Amino acid sequence: MMEKPRHCPALFMQLCTTTRGDYALCCQAQQQLNPTPEWQEWWNSDEINHKRRQMARGEWPRECGGCQQAEQQGRGSLRESYWRNYPRESIEQAITEWQRTRRAPDPISLDLAVGNTCNLKCRQCNAEWSSAIAAEQKVKIARPQAPREWYDTLPKEPLHTVKVQGGEPMLQPRLWRWLRSIQRPELTRFEMVTNGTRDPAPYRDAMMRFRERIVFVSVDAVGKRAEQLRRGTKWHELVQNVKQFQSWPNTYTALICCVYKDNIEDIAELCEWARTNKLDIIWNILEEPDHLSLAHVPAAVRNRLPMNQLPREVRLALGESL
Repeated sequence: MMEKPRHCPALFMQLCTTTRGDYALCCQAQQQLNPTPEWQEWWNSDEINHKRRQMARGEWPRECGGCQQAEQQGRGSLRESYWRNYPRESIEQAITEWQRTRRAPDPISLDLAVGNTCNLKCRQCNAEWSSAIAAEQKVKIARPQAPREWYDTLPKEPLHTVKVQGGEPMLQPRLWRWLRSIQRPELTRFEMVTNGTRDPAPYRDAMMRFRERIVFVSVDAVGKRAEQLRRGTKWHELVQNVKQFQSWPNTYTALICCVYKDNIEDIAELCEWARTNKLDIIWNILEEPDHLSLAHVPAAVRNRLPMNQLPREVRLALGESL
């Protein structure tokens, strides 16, 4: 059996696209490498093969610093979650084929950032992920929506996983037309990262076609603080939308919380709200921009944090001993 720590399944199983329209190693390693017009060219390029060889030697590519730091701190990483979520046999077969031919088999999963169209201006976000912020800053970094023809170029079915994010995916009509056109959705797991502000009812039929649904709702605080940190949010509507997702069969609904300097004092309250509403939380420890990272939490704030009420991942990221 192949040793898990020497590889990342994302580099062999998953095609990840960016809001710019090019490709990345995964959704956390969003640094632009060498964009190419065809995913096939990217998938077996010298550049991505160099990253695969680095990991085979036990080295960390610079783009993978987030997972490296998480594993060093004992927090659990995205790389480790890929080993849990993809079939072990498929991972090992893909790696073995690449070792033999230096060409990876076609990806069986898609992680699609289909555009930056978004109705929110979140404090920790930027123009690449939010068209509202881009308009405010008068910049154009990402494309608001992937063109219709682009969807026709994606790897073909059957697919193990289709994950969509934005921007806000429920503001992407071309995405939903493509999702409804998938021929064998019963073989595919559907994942979505949403800001929770849109009524999901009009999209329910498209999502229910898939084998199972995993919905991650981005929430960084509770109540008025949520509205302050994620401008454009209406808390009562978000709560109703979360409950609607929770009521769907075979649908796992969880929160994703971006943890950073400005919301560290809101985490304990969010944990309590999530526990009351039977929601798990995925912790995304912000590293960039640096001035918002936990390294810049003032000593006075750190000293008054209720450490015993904070999750293990957050305490480790703060440098606390357990």
